[in-house]
Amino acid sequence: MTEANYESGPIQEAVRRIGRKVGENIMLGTVTDIYVEIVDILRAKQPLQYYTTVGTKVLLSIPASVLPLLSGVADEDIARIYRKTLRLKKIDRGVSSLDRLKAGI
Repeated sequence: MTEANYESGPIQEAVRRIGRKVGENIMLGTVTDIYVEIVDILRAKQPLQYYTTVGTKVLLSIPASVLPLLSGVADEDIARIYRKTLRLKKIDRGVSSLDRLKAGI
């Protein structure tokens, strides 16, 4: 999908409809290795909200805000992402366990 297709296409319209309905931040991201890259954000109208910028890369194995992206991922792939995150020293084993990660998903 190109930026031009997204900006005038049905996905962005669906994101806007969902945002209006729920009143929360809507983040659209793409999974890249052990990260999710935020490609679009529709800000909520709430005074207090999670803030990040388009282009930010967030580890898939830590924040609850990106865990739904792993809901359709096979257990062995989740384990691979977790092990690679540990191997690259992006998290300490004591901070998060594979079982905790799976439970959060």
